[in-house]
Amino acid sequence: MNFFLNVFYLFFISISLIGCQSDLEKKESFMKKAVAYHEKKEYRKEEIELKNALQIDPGYIKAYHLLAENMLKLGNIKESAAVYNRILQLDAEDIDANLKIAEFLVLGKNVDAALEKISFVLEKQPGRTDALLVKGLILMQKGYYDGAEKAYQTILANDAENIPAIQGMAKIHAVKKDFHGAEALLLKSIALDEQNLQVRMSIIGLYMQQNRLDDVKTQLETAIEKSPDNFEAHVLLGNFYFNQKQNDKAEALYLDAVKASPSSVKPYLVAAEFYEKIHQGENALKMYTEASSLEPDNVGIKETIARFHYSRKDIESADKIISAILAQRPRYYPADRKST
Repeated sequence: MNFFLNVFYLFFISISLIGCQSDLEKKESFMKKAVAYHEKKEYRKEEIELKNALQIDPGYIKAYHLLAENMLKLGNIKESAAVYNRILQLDAEDIDANLKIAEFLVLGKNVDAALEKISFVLEKQPGRTDALLVKGLILMQKGYYDGAEKAYQTILANDAENIPAIQGMAKIHAVKKDFHGAEALLLKSIALDEQNLQVRMSIIGLYMQQNRLDDVKTQLETAIEKSPDNFEAHVLLGNFYFNQKQNDKAEALYLDAVKASPSSVKPYLVAAEFYEKIHQGENALKMYTEASSLEPDNVGIKETIARFHYSRKDIESADKIISAILAQRPRYYPADRKST
């Protein structure tokens, strides 16, 4: 009898171990798929795999980190912050999660709480560049320019070509009304990455602040020259000409933006809004329709088209679009319909 009991006990233990091993294998399989989807930029599929892994192991911090990053890629900032907070519940000293929460706190203008988080990170990793950049930004917002300058100088002592630190130093010069010094630093940052429009935007902002419109135009023209496929550069120069009431030049640039990125809805929407502003409704509708054809499931674009029709008292066309949206999303309620 004892022999059979021992055999049964060993059999039961082995089955339990196989079950645990199976869960581990499943978790690792989900994670492997998630990483593959991330590399392919298929973020929705990545999200599903990560949540599958977390269903098996709710304490899987590595998966939470990937999920938080995934949420950012999908534009879900609040959900990303919630995931990072969940990581801190599991491990209050997780460096990366503390850093990210500090960044979110800065965005929310809660700079004192952000400084507390970033101080903890730098206490653990004193020379960490991304943390020093956040600290510099926090101190700038608090008006502690000497402290911010020290943070940026620490970065530049180890990496003289760190563009965010160079631009941070330029902002300090601008705050102190040293526009010549700010310009020199910003030109240096542009020289390090001539194709990066976001880097160039800093000096454009400086020139706008000084009403140096010719320099603004030159920088935008150079941006297009360096990156002709970047539709945003075309749009920005178009906006420049529109503000100067040069509608013909603005129109040409908005259409160039469409040509530069024909598969993106944004330049079509920009062009449509331009045509609405200059009262060319037919051209506006054409652009809105093109954008909708690129993203047929985008309810926001459909609602914009319905709003366009309502504004022109074309109730029949607008109601037709709203009915199509309701068929897709039964609980949808059009905000603009109430006011017509």
